[in-house]
Amino acid sequence: MTVKGETTDDDSAANVRRNADAFKSYVNLGEGAIFSKHATAIYGLHSSHPSIVYTDEIHTVWDQFCRWLRANVAPDELMVLVAWNGATCDLKWLWKMSQTPRSQLNLLGAIKYFINPLRVIQNYKGCKLHPTKSKLDSLELVCVWKDINAGRNLNGAYDSLIDVKTHSNVLVHPSFVPYTDQKASIQPISWLQ
Repeated sequence: MTVKGETTDDDSAANVRRNADAFKSYVNLGEGAIFSKHATAIYGLHSSHPSIVYTDEIHTVWDQFCRWLRANVAPDELMVLVAWNGATCDLKWLWKMSQTPRSQLNLLGAIKYFINPLRVIQNYKGCKLHPTKSKLDSLELVCVWKDINAGRNLNGAYDSLIDVKTHSNVLVHPSFVPYTDQKASIQPISWLQ
C-alpha cells in the first residue's frame, strides 16, 4: 500500500492509493442475504450497493485471494493474520467457513497464526497503550491510531486499505513492538474455534 501525503492531517481512503499487487475485493453475498442495520450504518454497504452487486461471490473471491497469497508469500514463509478484536469478528467467521465439513473454502497451510492487537494492549499493563498508561478515550482501533499519530484524525475507517494502514501503524509502533512476541500475542489460528 502506498500512502500519498504521509504528513497530512487527513488519512482517508482518498489518500490511499492501491498498489498493483494489493488485494481488495468485496463479496456478493447472493440473493436473500441479510445486512444488519448496524453493519450497514458502519460500512454503508447494503444488498443493492454497487460494490456488492457488481462483484463476485465468496468462492470466486476466496480463490482470487488464495492465488494472490501464493503469488506474494514465499512457500517457506508462515503468515500471521492481523485483526483488531479478530476472535469476535470477520477473522473468526473466515476460520469457521474454512473448517465447515465439505467446505470449498480452505485457508492456506501457511496461515497458522493470528494476532489481535487489542488483546495484546489489554493484556500487558506495561504497554504504553494500555488504559492504565495512556490517555486513550477508548481502545477502539481509531482511538489507538489517533493516539500514536499525535492526535491526527483517521477518516475512512472500515475501508480495508485504511484498516491495513492503521493496523500496520499500531504493529510497528515502539509502544507495541515489545509485546508482539509474548504469550497473549500471536495465537494459533485454530484458537478461533
